Amino acid sequence: MAEKISGKAFPATILFGEYLAELGGSVVAFPSQEYVEARVEKKKELEDIEIDNQITKEKFLKNEKKEAIESKIFDCVFGNELDVPKKGFKITVCGSATEKTRGYVFALSAALEKAVNQLSITNWKSDNLFENIHKAEEVVGKDELKAHSACAAYNSFVLIEEAKTESKPRTLKPAKALFFVIAKTKSKISSEEMKNKLMEKFKKNDKNILNAISDIKKIVSKSKNEFKFGGNAEIGKLMTQNQKILSELGLSWSEADQIIKIVAYEGAFGAKITGYDGDVIILCEGDKQQEKVLASLIGKGFNAIKIKVS
Repeated sequence: MAEKISGKAFPATILFGEYLAELGGSVVAFPSQEYVEARVEKKKELEDIEIDNQITKEKFLKNEKKEAIESKIFDCVFGNELDVPKKGFKITVCGSATEKTRGYVFALSAALEKAVNQLSITNWKSDNLFENIHKAEEVVGKDELKAHSACAAYNSFVLIEEAKTESKPRTLKPAKALFFVIAKTKSKISSEEMKNKLMEKFKKNDKNILNAISDIKKIVSKSKNEFKFGGNAEIGKLMTQNQKILSELGLSWSEADQIIKIVAYEGAFGAKITGYDGDVIILCEGDKQQEKVLASLIGKGFNAIKIKVS
């Protein structure tokens, strides 16, 4: 075994299906730019496992702090694994994500599993990681979108047909690179308030909600071919359709709408909100248009970054 090993995992950026995925809809997502990394180092003199989480600024011995998320994840996932040492190494957690990052716990769990798995001969594949992340989720008491655990496990574009069922994600490989700009808004909808509002409508079999879930599933289904054959312009159109559905349900807000109008003027393929964090994701034709959109948004006072996904 190498003296030092590491594992890195990313939560999800939602491309299609946020909000409604948690009611049983479909979702397409890809790994975000934020990440959690777990580094494992052998420490033969240690009679325990030392955990140094540089994100949360906590450092402790696992058995002395059993209530910690890292301890719970380790015991839940590796407690019965005979090949995994129960002492004699240090885990250092670092990365660009924070505790407030949506999907942080999933990324933390996946990073720990990817690193510690290398201490053993289990040789878990991505499917095992995905299943074990959900196993750990039950222990730490988190109820998050399945897309976060899928992206953390597979580190690729993922499609989940029925987000509230036990169906496993499907990985997608874009035929062409996708040039995104992600813009942040200062204001956003209260996630808990919106989730409760949608859930109440869903329980009452509200036709608008049920139709929206069905329409999103159709969008996700259509996107599979566009990914396969490089139909990036069509993916942009599907993003715009997805945004229209969300807007009609009252899930958008003025600042996000303003961003979408700005980038439409610049000729972007499509744009939409991307979940509860106040982000708007914009798909551009290529790097030149990406630069143009980025400059336009920054010029209007918005914080934005560009990313290329392939």
